[in-house]
Amino acid sequence: MTELDHQDIVWAENFGAHWGATYPTPQGSVEDISRAFGDAVDGPLNALAIAHQKRFLGIADHVELTDAQARAAAPYLTALADVVLREMQWALYWRRQKLDRGESDPGIGYLTLRAEPTFRDYLAATGPTTEGRVRTTTTDGVEYFNQPTTTPKGQNLRHDAIVDGVSRMSFSERRKAKKAREVAEAERALAAHRAQQQWDLDQRRRAREATRRREEQARLEQEEIRRRRPEPPSPQPYGVNHQGAERLVADWMRHLGVHDASVTQYSGDGGIDVDSRHIIAQVKNLHVAASVPIAHIRDLFGTAQHRHKGAVLFTSGMVSSNGLAFADETGLALIRYDAEKGTLAGLNQRGRQVVAAGFPLVFGFDEF
Repeated sequence: MTELDHQDIVWAENFGAHWGATYPTPQGSVEDISRAFGDAVDGPLNALAIAHQKRFLGIADHVELTDAQARAAAPYLTALADVVLREMQWALYWRRQKLDRGESDPGIGYLTLRAEPTFRDYLAATGPTTEGRVRTTTTDGVEYFNQPTTTPKGQNLRHDAIVDGVSRMSFSERRKAKKAREVAEAERALAAHRAQQQWDLDQRRRAREATRRREEQARLEQEEIRRRRPEPPSPQPYGVNHQGAERLVADWMRHLGVHDASVTQYSGDGGIDVDSRHIIAQVKNLHVAASVPIAHIRDLFGTAQHRHKGAVLFTSGMVSSNGLAFADETGLALIRYDAEKGTLAGLNQRGRQVVAAGFPLVFGFDEF
């Protein structure tokens, strides 16, 4: 089950309810409702899903996602669309009920009633439903639509055929006939409600199963990629010198998906220490309590911008607080290595994502 951010759930509920409450012709044609709803919701839904994916990956707003990163947002998009559609259907369902009973259309007033918990419980138990089929299509091809409940063909003709007979009934016979009609109508409504509930359950089950299959496929693909990667470097019980640290980091980068990572020509500890097509790295082999100052991180970021590559800082020590803040703002990964134990630990969100998922997914490039 995909977990939605709270602010996105609030937006989806408010958007769907407001759209359903303000749509000018709640009893209009299914085609018009479907077209208008799709035009209104598809753009904002995709924008929210992309924004969530950028937050999750720690990518700046102005940076475009790769196709692979955008596709990974599909489960979030479909779950969000389900919330919007449910709220829209509830609003139309209530407005149509009022109009069918000869009452005035509540319109925007529906939003006030919707805020009451007991009324939402009522909607959850009896809706959502609309006359006809309302559908919206998300960017990954998933369609959401409700199953209509329709009057059986010929029912009105049968009713018309008995009108004359009813007029010749006695009072008690008419009362019994009316009671029988009410019972039959209640049974039909209950059957339609149960059918609607079952259809809703089936749709949610299918959606969950489709999401599970997509997530399982993504997991299997990621596992296959990890199996093709080189093994992580072995622990160095006696530690490493500066040059040994650079070779160690290059091995770690290859293990995390940067297969062309190579140590550059030694030039002290400045500049780029490990280079590749997509990622550059600087290595700081320090005492565990020493911190890398922000000036070094700024220099690394500037070099990465000039070369149009991603950047990562590996250190055996720590990073200053303002250096951490600058790295978070610019999308630079910070990773701490322990040569003696043979372990890595992310020092910021970007660094933790790299350690967990590898460079290709986080920085958006194809590994093979």
